[in-house]
Amino acid sequence: MGEKNKYSPGLMAMDIESLEGEAKAAQSQTNRSFDAFEGDIEVIINLGMFEEDSAKQVKELKSNAGDTLTRYEEILSRLEASYSMKPEKFKTQIKDMNDNFGVINTRRYQIRKLSLEASKAIEQERNKKEEKRLSTSRGATGSRGGEGDKMFKLSTGPTPERISLEYTP
Repeated sequence: MGEKNKYSPGLMAMDIESLEGEAKAAQSQTNRSFDAFEGDIEVIINLGMFEEDSAKQVKELKSNAGDTLTRYEEILSRLEASYSMKPEKFKTQIKDMNDNFGVINTRRYQIRKLSLEASKAIEQERNKKEEKRLSTSRGATGSRGGEGDKMFKLSTGPTPERISLEYTP
C-alpha cells in the first residue's frame, strides 16, 4: 500500500502554465483528429460503392472529431477566463486565442458540411444499388416495367351485360 495516489487536477484547478500546455496538446490532437477525419471522409465519398457500415462510420468520425474540438474549446474557455483577469498582460495570447476560437467554428462547419456530403454520397450509392437490384430482378422474372403498361387491363371483348342481352332466350 505504499503507492501514491495520482491526482490529475481538472481544468479549474490548473494554473495558467499548465493550461497553456494542455491547450497546445489539445490543439495538436485536434489538428491530427481533423486531418484524419477529412481523409477518411474523402475516402468514403470517393468509394463509389455502397457498404452497410459507411453511414455508421461517418457518424463515428463526426463524433470523434467533434469530441476533440469540444475538449480544445473547453481548455481555451478556461484560459480565456484566466487571461481576462489581466487583459493588459495577455494581449497577444487573447488575440491568438480568439483566432483559435474562429478556427474551431470553421472546423465545426467543415465537419457538418463534409459529413452531409458523405451521407449524400452514401445515399446515392445505396439508391444506385437498389435500382440495379430492381432492374435485374425485373429482367429475371420477365415482368415488364414499361411506362404504358397498366396494372389491370380492361377486357376488350363484350361486356357481361351485352352478353346477357344477346344470348338470353
